[in-house]
Amino acid sequence: MKEILQINAVRVGLVLFAALMVIIYFNPPHTACQSQVEIYQEGIKPLWKPLIGAIGLCREHTDLGGCTAFIEVLHKLENKYDEVGHQCQPALKGDASTRTWITSSMEIFVKSAWGSVPPTNSAARNGWLDIAQIVEYCKLRQHLQDVFGKEALDEFVESRLSDLPGAQTLGRNETWNRSILSDSCNYPL
Repeated sequence: MKEILQINAVRVGLVLFAALMVIIYFNPPHTACQSQVEIYQEGIKPLWKPLIGAIGLCREHTDLGGCTAFIEVLHKLENKYDEVGHQCQPALKGDASTRTWITSSMEIFVKSAWGSVPPTNSAARNGWLDIAQIVEYCKLRQHLQDVFGKEALDEFVESRLSDLPGAQTLGRNETWNRSILSDSCNYPL
């Protein structure tokens, strides 16, 4: 064994092997999903400023015309999300920006459907939203649950139910029934 270790080629090979192991340990190779997530993260960066502006405008004017820019930016974010691929989307769990744009967008839909006063009944829970916006809300809800878990969705629902205008006087159950949060989302997504 000593004789083998005295051969320069063997020593150089062992040093190179050890160096390679150290490099792999400190910089593991990327998986396909890690690469997809990195591409996604770079792709959504230019959409942040337009999203923030569009959300602000939509919050000020929660009618269809006031939310047009928001819906356009949301479609771009949705396309970037879809590019990650269903098998890699759970890898976004640690990405705070994904959770932020999904929950902020869902909040806009919930508040827009609700309006400044509670809907008169459960049939009016969608407010001015048309089927395309309802389906988009349902997609976001599914994304939140798929990536961040049912607990994240439940947390979102509870925080929104208590935040809607007039919800305290209606009570939790009636607020739930009159809000878009109670939509069954049985649409092709």
